Amino acid sequence: MFDVLYTLSLYYVFFVAIVISDLLFIVSAANLVTISLPGPYTFVWIMAFFLFLGETMLAISYDGEDRLRRIPVLVLMYFTYCQLWIYIVVKALWIEYVKKEKRTWDKTIRFDVTSPTGTP
Repeated sequence: MFDVLYTLSLYYVFFVAIVISDLLFIVSAANLVTISLPGPYTFVWIMAFFLFLGETMLAISYDGEDRLRRIPVLVLMYFTYCQLWIYIVVKALWIEYVKKEKRTWDKTIRFDVTSPTGTP
């Protein structure tokens, strides 16, 4: 039972939350709806944004890739990553329920990397 709830919350609830968030953004940006909630939500969003930047910079610092020129890429990633999740879930639902294909594991294509001296 726990596995079912975990899978639902990890994939489908997150997917629905992203779609609802996008719809609210679009109707709010078009001035069709005004949502006013009391609270420090702008501050929370700003803190979440900087936390994302800090966590990602920390993660890439382990590979020695922490350069200031990476920050624009991280900002772009912040605004696009969740949107790509919509495509991934829709594609998975299409393959599983519409095409009724067997599930397969898509692995990253591996290739040999050799050093400049020619040794692996």
